[in-house]
Amino acid sequence: MNNTEQALWDALDTFVMVRDEELGYDVPQEQLKTAVREFVDQYFRDSAYAAEQAREDEELATDDWDEESGRFAHMRDEDWD
Repeated sequence: MNNTEQALWDALDTFVMVRDEELGYDVPQEQLKTAVREFVDQYFRDSAYAAEQAREDEELATDDWDEESGRFAHMRDEDWD
């Protein structure tokens, strides 16, 4: 196991122990697995959303840029006053 895997293992161990405590101890293993899966699924949903937002922000910042005027193409002269 490499260092990254070990760090994840340790974090997962802590997560499972805490979740077991929160749910009242001696929680069935399948219920704990479900909690871990839901957490991981949420992580990937959040990561995908953040990546999509970053792509959209980058597209907005670059697609509308007018090199000649040195400003965004949609901006009017009065926007610079």
